[in-house]
Amino acid sequence: MIGTVLKYSVTIGLSYIVLSFQYNDKYLFDYLTDLTGPLGKNIQHSLTEAFDSSWNKTKSYSKQLFTNSAPFMEEKYQETKKYVKKDIVPKVRAKKAKVEQAFLDDLKQEEMNHLDKIIDTEK
Repeated sequence: MIGTVLKYSVTIGLSYIVLSFQYNDKYLFDYLTDLTGPLGKNIQHSLTEAFDSSWNKTKSYSKQLFTNSAPFMEEKYQETKKYVKKDIVPKVRAKKAKVEQAFLDDLKQEEMNHLDKIIDTEK
């Protein structure tokens, strides 16, 4: 793996050095560019368009993903909140009132029993 990377690095370095040589006051790279004509520019233009297109699609999909998920969660939260306020809170309050009333009734009965005992002991 390291050997392959080293080979490619050396090859690219040597190619750059060779293409940097001048012949008749012109670099070898310029001769190569004249030979290939507009092919390099066309390839670069095509790659740029493909990259821009895929980038725009990715941005569009990610924007849809994040904007579509937020309202759904907000709606679910609001629905749950309404359900809790409408259905569960009254039931809890009613059960709480029943428990409180039962406790007060038990306490009242217990007090009555104690008062009866006090009255019976004083007679």
